[in-house]
Amino acid sequence: MSVYTKALPHQLAEFLQHYSLGQLEQFAGISDGIENSNYFVTTSKGEYVITLFEQLSREELPYFLELMAFLAEHRIPSAHPVADNHGQYLRGLNGGKPAALVKRLNGASVDIPNRMQCAGIGKHMVRMHNASKEFNLHRKMVRGPKWWKATADNVMPCLERRRLHY
Repeated sequence: MSVYTKALPHQLAEFLQHYSLGQLEQFAGISDGIENSNYFVTTSKGEYVITLFEQLSREELPYFLELMAFLAEHRIPSAHPVADNHGQYLRGLNGGKPAALVKRLNGASVDIPNRMQCAGIGKHMVRMHNASKEFNLHRKMVRGPKWWKATADNVMPCLERRRLHY
């Protein structure tokens, strides 16, 4: 399960008090994901996802949240962040860990996409890249060649050990 930071019902209820979304009815950790803790959250007014960010800093996150909002507002299928009662997308949860609330999308994870799904992804990627030309925020690419090499150096020994078992 990809829940690295546990959130308790009273913490989620307190978090949701900063939104006009009604009362917390239920929540569940989401098993899909790589580096963040995610929860499905149902309130008396709808279904959402809360993400607690485990890797990115509070300073890095506005770029990504604004990009998500921009893409959703340009009809690119993506989760739209929900602004709190003060117009902010980013809040603290569980001791101040950066967290954001987004509208829950319909659908499910696909482990092995078929040809039609791949074509749909390609179509939406084209639309996303075209729309993002109008996005005004910029950030330095931190996962470029230097990161690739460092990551490969960390991963290769694991792959070599695993290959020996086949």
